[in-house]
Amino acid sequence: PILLLSKKRRHYLTINYLDAQDRQQAMVLELGKNIVRTTLASLEARTGKRIEYQDDEARRAVGN
Repeated sequence: PILLLSKKRRHYLTINYLDAQDRQQAMVLELGKNIVRTTLASLEARTGKRIEYQDDEARRAVGN
């Protein structure tokens, strides 16, 4: 049998926020590869905040 290995990259978005009791909260979302760029652009436009990338590799993967 032939074993085919593929390199699969997963894209996660972490959103930090304060809840109603002013406690730090976070949510982690997994994004499909086809919606990463549009989702990040939409979030920046709607919130007025810049996206902070985990590292340079993450920034390059999105194309910024």
